[in-house]
Amino acid sequence: CSGFTHALDHAWLRVEKYGGYVLVIGVDALTRITDYTELNGNLFGDGCGLVILGHGEDRGIIATEFASDAAGADYIFQDKEGYLRMPKGPLVFSRASKGMIDIANALLEKAAITPDALNKIIPHQANGNIIDRVEEKIDPQHTGKIYRNLDRYGNMSAATIPTALAEAIERGEIRKNDLVMLLDFGSGLTMGGAIIKI
Repeated sequence: CSGFTHALDHAWLRVEKYGGYVLVIGVDALTRITDYTELNGNLFGDGCGLVILGHGEDRGIIATEFASDAAGADYIFQDKEGYLRMPKGPLVFSRASKGMIDIANALLEKAAITPDALNKIIPHQANGNIIDRVEEKIDPQHTGKIYRNLDRYGNMSAATIPTALAEAIERGEIRKNDLVMLLDFGSGLTMGGAIIKI
């Protein structure tokens, strides 16, 4: 799930070194490994989203940040039959929420800005409670900076961030020169994030 921001970071380093353009794709097909008899089964979906990175004026990636928590290695995994399992849901909620909030604070510090400077925040669309917790800490006034599409597509793993970004642009909620924070987490547990200027 956090693969997209990691790939975005690697692609940006390549653009800065060699120029040109790099296509970054986030794609997952979780429904083929979902056990719908399990409580968490209805959270997952399939999707694909992409971005094209290249130098343009003063736009691009402003800051990135990554972290991992090896203690969560068995929180989300595939069992022997190949099904996705998340037996420690409450721990995933607490670690993921804290991890994304810590990433957000580190990004703000690196970029030397406050949350007020952000035009939009796109958190990983894992579940509504995690998104709510992130919003409480980063946008406590609930100014509408948090973008949500979980209710329409479910958790599409690595596809959630690029899909939400594309949808927000199409809807006019993100425009040229906007500052956008991306936050994700996934099995491992791994966390990642970026502040980008569109």
